[in-house]
Amino acid sequence: MAWSTTARNHLPLPEPELSRQDTALLVVDMQYFDAHPDYGMGRQLLDAGRFGEAKYYFSEVVRIIPNIAALQRVFREREMEVLHSRVKALTQNGRDITLHHRAKGHRYLPNTKEVEFLEELAPVGDEIVIDKSTTSCFTSTGLDLVLRSLGVRKIVVAGVDTCYCVESTIREAADLGYQVVLVSDGCATSSPEIQAHALAELDNDFCVVRPAEWVLERLMELAGIGRSHYRT
Repeated sequence: MAWSTTARNHLPLPEPELSRQDTALLVVDMQYFDAHPDYGMGRQLLDAGRFGEAKYYFSEVVRIIPNIAALQRVFREREMEVLHSRVKALTQNGRDITLHHRAKGHRYLPNTKEVEFLEELAPVGDEIVIDKSTTSCFTSTGLDLVLRSLGVRKIVVAGVDTCYCVESTIREAADLGYQVVLVSDGCATSSPEIQAHALAELDNDFCVVRPAEWVLERLMELAGIGRSHYRT
């Protein structure tokens, strides 16, 4: 579903110029906890007899996986940083899980399937993994320090859920001074209406919203590769 930018009283953000030196890909929470129907949140809804509410969401997760995989492949071939976030408790019994998540019955304990990444999008080599207990990838982690140490000033963001962890991360990234590109067909939420609204609220205020093809084309220009080399 297409989105339209909400009317604003100020100028839009400039379009980021992606480069090998200062651009990274951040894949948000593509793990079994919230990106696979048989575990974590999906299992919780199924046990409560409410899985029908999540059917659209999980179908969208399946749809965006190839787009995220294509982005990962191009970033890796250009030797650009690929980072992965996930929700993961620090303790075996989850006593550090935030009160907000605890109230929702969320559990993401170490050494469980829920904290593993989907095989299609799992980290490769020594790619950086950010473990968090909050919606934003910044609030409970050292992500800002990591990105500044890497020299990263521009972040391409994909993952789930668009209006929760993805949006919280992007808003905080903007406040910290990063230029952000949100991949419109690389994120998912619970309905097309909510997705469109979230994209419209973020676009040109906290990030620029672009499809995966837009990012791929610019990275291919850096590499001097023809457009047909990658398909999302």
